[in-house]
Amino acid sequence: MTKFCANCGAPMDEEDRVCGQCGTPVAGAPAPSAGTKKGGTVGKAAGNNSLIIKLAIGIAALVVVIIVAVNLVGSMTGYKSTLNKMTKALKDYDVDTIESLSSSITNEMLSWYGDDLYDYYDEWMSDVLDEFEENVGEIKKISYEITDATEMTERRLENLKDELTEYYNMDTRDIKEIVEVDLQLIVKGEDKSAAYNVRDLSLVKEDGGWKINFHTVDF
Repeated sequence: MTKFCANCGAPMDEEDRVCGQCGTPVAGAPAPSAGTKKGGTVGKAAGNNSLIIKLAIGIAALVVVIIVAVNLVGSMTGYKSTLNKMTKALKDYDVDTIESLSSSITNEMLSWYGDDLYDYYDEWMSDVLDEFEENVGEIKKISYEITDATEMTERRLENLKDELTEYYNMDTRDIKEIVEVDLQLIVKGEDKSAAYNVRDLSLVKEDGGWKINFHTVDF
């Protein structure tokens, strides 16, 4: 039996579910699945998931870049920069740089005991380098690894500043922070390499940047 499209009146076969002329579905026929349409719900969901994955990867990469940048800046501007300068100055026997890295605490205590700062550091460096060279030969490189770092609490810092003021009549207003650091100093020489543990090295943050309290350093 011939039937006709309810929309355009075109003749249709009995088994037709959609009009071949205008595309109108036959009443009661199941609608085409949304997943079969190009650009339908399934296609859009897949596209959205792909976009989310790309955004997640991009954000993760950005976080990695930020972390690396922060660590790099910290190593160049924080107390690690001061330690880098110290190890280079030791290797080069650069007394002037070591003196410039000395904290106000060290300078005040040495001056109190009547020591000439330059002469003190010259003798100290000479003794340290003599010990290194006896063990490794001519020094080629000095590097370090931080094995522990502890920031001095505000209470301890204030107590220390009070003691420095009481015993040495020292103006401690420039001292902002102190970090106590344990190092392993690696000395590479012409003959061999050796490691030295440096404990309780104090790094002092002052208005002029991070300095070293050399009065406590013992290699």
